Amino acid sequence: MRYVSLFILVLLGGTLVGCVAMDSQQLAQYMAARATEVAISQAIADARATEAAALAQIATIVAQWTPTPTPTATATPVITSTEVLTPTTAESPTPLPESVETLTPTMTSTPLPTEAPTSTLTVTLTPTGMLTPTLTPTPTGTPTPQFEAYVRPAGSIRVNVRTGPGLAWEPFTTIAPGQDVRIIGTNPERTWWRICCVADGKAGWVSAQVTQARGDLDQVPVIEPVLPEDLYAVWRIRWECHSPGCKFDQCEGQSVARVRKVLNERWLEIERKATWEGECGEPFTWITQVDRYTGEEKPLPGDGQMFRFFEGPANVGEVNRALTLDGKRLPMWCTEPRSREEEHEGGWTIVFEGEACYDLQSGMLLTMGYFKRWLFTGTFEGKQYERQYFGDYEVYEQVLEETNVKLSPPLEE
Repeated sequence: MRYVSLFILVLLGGTLVGCVAMDSQQLAQYMAARATEVAISQAIADARATEAAALAQIATIVAQWTPTPTPTATATPVITSTEVLTPTTAESPTPLPESVETLTPTMTSTPLPTEAPTSTLTVTLTPTGMLTPTLTPTPTGTPTPQFEAYVRPAGSIRVNVRTGPGLAWEPFTTIAPGQDVRIIGTNPERTWWRICCVADGKAGWVSAQVTQARGDLDQVPVIEPVLPEDLYAVWRIRWECHSPGCKFDQCEGQSVARVRKVLNERWLEIERKATWEGECGEPFTWITQVDRYTGEEKPLPGDGQMFRFFEGPANVGEVNRALTLDGKRLPMWCTEPRSREEEHEGGWTIVFEGEACYDLQSGMLLTMGYFKRWLFTGTFEGKQYERQYFGDYEVYEQVLEETNVKLSPPLEE
């Protein structure tokens, strides 16, 4: 108290004796400055307290953490790829290619190995109405027209020759200014000329807008698309099962193709839907794209098809069979026997073997048939097997019944 009292006395003495007293405004400023200083000091103290609390919390966490030792002998492998690892218990079978058409009405159980004969299964596929007469092959190649018409570029630059009558088709060569090429046809709108022959004897299309045509233009034949915009086709389908694991021995149904959408001047999007009679199975649908001028299906990614439904006349060979449709015998070309294999779990290999037949004018499928069987490789009841066949197989058959596609003229009786 002595020092405090002395301090007060000195302050009062100074005020009273030698100092100038503060006025009210100066006193207010002084008190405001002191209040600000106190507030700043308090903020600094609060910040330091918060920092100390955070450091203490970190120290507590570190003290409680016990690192897991890294194994040295059997370390878990590190996955470096971004692949999704699918559990084997949820593995799904890979869909078969569109052409193989596993339209099995009811999924059959996998055949069990048994004592089996070593003879090879032979199944002859003979779709209803399929004949093998002696036929005169249809001549191939582009016939020489009986009129004179030519086309050349209209300007001083080269003109693209495309695979079809429109910009949706790819160019495969060009014709030079001053180069005359024979006209062999035109599209229905007469906006494109079909010419032959260029690029190793190939035919192609050039635009009438960038070319000059001369000659007997009125006699130039109109080349219609191979497939109409309202395409539809109906095939009869039949399935047989020769295995104890099959719920049905035989099923019948229909496969119907219709245009789902006209994508552009070139491509038709076609939907094919297979349905079965009775309780044999559920409907199944395919979507594909077809070039309406060439009649050829667009290849699918990873295309491994045995057969296509729309092969295109350019890919069809000479007549070697005939199909009876509505009392008429239609010429057709049939492939050589083809096969495909697929590996499945449990040591089983599924083998597909069959053939398909096509119309020469449109390249559309007329008939198809294949059979599939199972081969076993592995050990069963102490015996080792290598691609062993145990007698179980299925047969699939498809035959055209109705269509609005213009097919080849019937054979003369």
